[in-house]
Amino acid sequence: MLFDQHCESCAGHGYPLCPTCLVRLSSSAQPTDTCLRAVVIRAAFVYEGVARDVVLALKQRRSRALATLIADEMMSRLELEEVDMVTWAPTSRQHVRERGHDQARLLAASFSRRLEAPLHRSLLREGNRAQRGLSRRDRLDGPTFIASPFVKGKRILVIDDVVTTGATLTAAYECLVAAGASSVACVAVAATPEPTPIR
Repeated sequence: MLFDQHCESCAGHGYPLCPTCLVRLSSSAQPTDTCLRAVVIRAAFVYEGVARDVVLALKQRRSRALATLIADEMMSRLELEEVDMVTWAPTSRQHVRERGHDQARLLAASFSRRLEAPLHRSLLREGNRAQRGLSRRDRLDGPTFIASPFVKGKRILVIDDVVTTGATLTAAYECLVAAGASSVACVAVAATPEPTPIR
């Protein structure tokens, strides 16, 4: 389809990003790490501009090409330790029904191929509550996960799309560690900008 050949950020010529938007993405700022309950979460981009556009496009369309581009850009920015397994923080069942896919799984699959590490559905999300639309205080509670027994003794990389409070990836980290994972690295595409202080 011709639409598929348009840039996911500016709608210009080039897919998944035109050369100009790819340069903008590659040269954009990287946020500081997010830390919640002593869990460090690394994000490759600030959730604004081209980075925001590509995340939203990935949510709306099941694009392997876009997931691959994002994973490549993330890996060029983030130093990743060797891992035994790649997994993702699953979104709510409601969002999967609405979109027809889980964008974090698409990203995790791209990381799995690049790192030559197995992709494994290591986390199940309990309940159907989405983080979107909740207040910051409610978001800090995070979702509840159940870990696969296969994580015991494994070094695991967990992927998510956007970090706001860090609660989702922190919950994933704590669940995997409690299940016996030897190490867990938490990585996201982008982190929301920090609020501007009121003067």
